[in-house]
Amino acid sequence: MRTRIFSALLAVTLTVMSSGGLRADLDALEVVGNFNSMNDGRGFDFQYSNSSSLISLTTTSGTQNVTNTVYTTGRGGMDGTPARTYFYSFCVNPSLGTVNPGLGNLNYEASTGYTYTKNSNGTNRDALSLGAAYLYKQYATSLALGNINAGTFATALQVLNGTTSIANWASNTYLAALLNENALQSYWTAKYDTRRDYAEMGNYVVFVMNVTNYNGTSQNQDFLYIAHANTVTGNGVPEPATFLFWTLGGLGLVCTSRARNRRMKRLALA
Repeated sequence: MRTRIFSALLAVTLTVMSSGGLRADLDALEVVGNFNSMNDGRGFDFQYSNSSSLISLTTTSGTQNVTNTVYTTGRGGMDGTPARTYFYSFCVNPSLGTVNPGLGNLNYEASTGYTYTKNSNGTNRDALSLGAAYLYKQYATSLALGNINAGTFATALQVLNGTTSIANWASNTYLAALLNENALQSYWTAKYDTRRDYAEMGNYVVFVMNVTNYNGTSQNQDFLYIAHANTVTGNGVPEPATFLFWTLGGLGLVCTSRARNRRMKRLALA
């Protein structure tokens, strides 16, 4: 009986844990909608500065600020002129130029879960790779990366997205770190899918921010942006770790109850 109860609880746990990526995907749609509706539908209305491949994106004065709560101190915050928010990012498509000021919208394909870079005519070009999304998450949230070499880091992102190549990944600090986690380059260059890649990304979602000129008439540089998936969740599905605790707790209560019943029976017979 205990074996059957444990098997049932474990099956439910694994089912909910495996659906975590789907929950993140659904939340990603809300992130996109909220981001792109800012500033009367213009999206992120910003100014930028470029220093050694590291881009600082700052909201323009008097416009709605972008949400940057995911970014750790020094990677995003307030710039104080006047109380504008900023976050650091990297170019996705080095062949496109940049414009200042500009307008940015998140590009996300709901049908596939991919985020896309854009061609100069505004059509989808390439899907963001898992490796690029994962590295940017590590950078923005400081889960693993401290001070970085911005040029080397930008090169790694471009390799992962196929806009440049290097003969030996081990020669790049950040690509080498990925290989230490999974030695298959194809694993990291595969299309990033928020519904599938929960194990690497958790409750974070990385998007491509497509940038046009201020009139929105021509495509310019694309940047990366990260947000929490679970900050906008409304479907009531618990996080996998939380559900696991519930399951183990429930299993403990079942076992305790059965042990108490057996003791009561022994006492009654005595």
